[in-house]
Amino acid sequence: MVLAGMLKESVMRKAREEGRREAREEGRREAREEWRRRWDEACAKFGVEVNGVLMLPWTPEVRRFLDGEDDATGR
Repeated sequence: MVLAGMLKESVMRKAREEGRREAREEGRREAREEWRRRWDEACAKFGVEVNGVLMLPWTPEVRRFLDGEDDATGR
């Protein structure tokens, strides 16, 4: 009986850990996608072509835009 209870607790603990890991991975993926979207928008808005390569100037305005503080939603 005790062994069955310990086994059940072990299985439940592993399931919780797996759920947390999946949630972290999903959150990281969403954050990367959002950051990439902002990066692409910043390149289109602020990008400068130098010798055929699109460069993004590292100005306070660009940093605010990338941080999501100065985008079209008004955050």
